[in-house]
Amino acid sequence: MRILVTNDDGIDSEGIHELARALAGTGHEIVVVAPSSDWSGAGAALGNLRPDSALGVASARIPDGDGIEAWAFDGPPALCVVAGRLARATDLVDDLGRREVAREAERARRAERARERAADLRRHAER
Repeated sequence: MRILVTNDDGIDSEGIHELARALAGTGHEIVVVAPSSDWSGAGAALGNLRPDSALGVASARIPDGDGIEAWAFDGPPALCVVAGRLARATDLVDDLGRREVAREAERARRAERARERAADLRRHAER
């Protein structure tokens, strides 16, 4: 099984390092895709993406985490999940590119807006 690990504290957070190391001993494939900086309080944010914008991604290292694939993504946590879900980060950069990530993020935004509208309609119907 492939386990995707992310957080809102960023790739340099000790917490994500501890979690990744603990999971590494389970026999599963562990992949860490986390923001390159602290995004605390914005865990569900996807960011302001446009098809012509560039997304930064860099290989990262988990201290004492030999064999753990890790990536620092220049974006908020939810976008890290989208990127990690689409493909391995190397495949994402090489094959999918920034336009595919932007399209996937827009799909996720639309789905979230639809969920919010449905919740509003339910609340209104209950009145």
